[in-house]
Amino acid sequence: MSKTWTTNYDKLGDGISLLAGLALAGLPFVVTMTDIAFWSALLTGGLIAVLSAIALWRPHEGLDWARVVTGIWAAISPWVLIDGFTLGVSLAHLALGLVALAFPAWRRWKDDGGSSALTA
Repeated sequence: MSKTWTTNYDKLGDGISLLAGLALAGLPFVVTMTDIAFWSALLTGGLIAVLSAIALWRPHEGLDWARVVTGIWAAISPWVLIDGFTLGVSLAHLALGLVALAFPAWRRWKDDGGSSALTA
């Protein structure tokens, strides 16, 4: 299976991941949070946004894996760090983290032959 990095769906997915990262990074400026929640959202969202912007410019398999890991951290960090996360902020972290990791995870699965395993 050939690896196609520049399809419109891949660019759309990278753009949506970028928006999810920006939304997570902007969350502390809209909602009152404790220091740990503020920095977690700002840094994790900023990292997702930077990785997604680079992926839009020059896609690479390593960027996909980095965004998957960062998205997982965004989704679970409220439950790992615990202190200072309200339910609403925790759910926002979860949702935005899952959105950020969904597209690169799907691309890795698609390009690594996951879709052919279903037809076999």
